[in-house]
Amino acid sequence: MKWLVACSAFLIAFLFGISLVRSGYSPSLAVVDPRVPDVATVQAVTDPSVPESETVYRRLELPTPAPIPRIASAGILNLRAELRPEPVYPAAAKAVRATGTVAVQVIVSREGEVVSASAVSGHPLLRAAAEKAARQAKFRPTLLSGTPVMISGVLTYNFSKLGPF
Repeated sequence: MKWLVACSAFLIAFLFGISLVRSGYSPSLAVVDPRVPDVATVQAVTDPSVPESETVYRRLELPTPAPIPRIASAGILNLRAELRPEPVYPAAAKAVRATGTVAVQVIVSREGEVVSASAVSGHPLLRAAAEKAARQAKFRPTLLSGTPVMISGVLTYNFSKLGPF
């Protein structure tokens, strides 16, 4: 039984050592994640004239990741818009008497400008007009803990019969 335990321990150590070699592990190189506090990020500087026992380390400058923009979900934005222009009723939609509601998903910048507008429901002939109107909408900046944030929400546009067809 002891022989079996010793063999399995040797096999695990052998396989673990092989996996370290395949992964590029090198005991003379130390790189530490800079996001972990109180740990220096270092890299071994290899110089052929310096013996291995006197390895020199230097600080490694890793690029900081770009901050992920915070986007708050705001639901239906129709009443929050300071300026919400009405869409132009497309002639092709009038010709086929297309009516209905178009929902447009928008992303609003920190300054209150619409940066993205995409129709998510509604008649296909009415969607482009609703998206164009949504891109022209203006909002007050939304504050979260005193900081302006981007918001995501939906603007709805109702297309009804406008006069005789």
